[in-house]
Amino acid sequence: MPALSVPRGAQGLLFYNSGEPSFVESDADHPLALRSQFVSVDAYHGLQWRAADFVKPSVAPGCMVKLLRSDPLTHAHSLLYCMTPNYWQDNISYHDCCEESYHIWGTSTMMQFGALPTGGYFWRPEWINHGAFASELGVLGFGRTHSQLHNYFHFNPWSSPAENRERAAAQLRRHKPNLSRWVRSPDGHNHPHDFEYPAFEYEDEDGG
Repeated sequence: MPALSVPRGAQGLLFYNSGEPSFVESDADHPLALRSQFVSVDAYHGLQWRAADFVKPSVAPGCMVKLLRSDPLTHAHSLLYCMTPNYWQDNISYHDCCEESYHIWGTSTMMQFGALPTGGYFWRPEWINHGAFASELGVLGFGRTHSQLHNYFHFNPWSSPAENRERAAAQLRRHKPNLSRWVRSPDGHNHPHDFEYPAFEYEDEDGG
């Protein structure tokens, strides 16, 4: 990265996927750097707020996003989001991806976890219930996921992660019965060969 400067100072927010980097002064990229995936976005001047309609099913009206980056293979997202004053959503949700968020400004409240104020941060693994939630004065935040974010909505705050996985699998079986049947077949189809993207590194059940 080139040298950075700002006339009145700034705070930087950095996220890492696999450990902290080692900062070494150099005039060339690290051999493992993914230069082709570098994205530079002026989110203040260059992007408009839009409804969070890329998430299915969509959240309650009043949550807007600026999508900063979307991985075309995994649908992992990095985004700015805002909640309008008096925003509320009365159901429970969970996802089959992990999710993390930092509140740049404002406070939101989630039933299970209480208030997340300005400067608050969370990292939430898959299948964990959250909600109902609300914000009295509104929120500006930064969030990201490691794969496509799908909202599984329900109204039981006491369901366990195991029960939530079962509900998600049952939904897949209802919505895509042929795919579900093929994935569950005993003849090895549950480890499909990706002929379209053969170099993509998949994670197995042990995270390897």
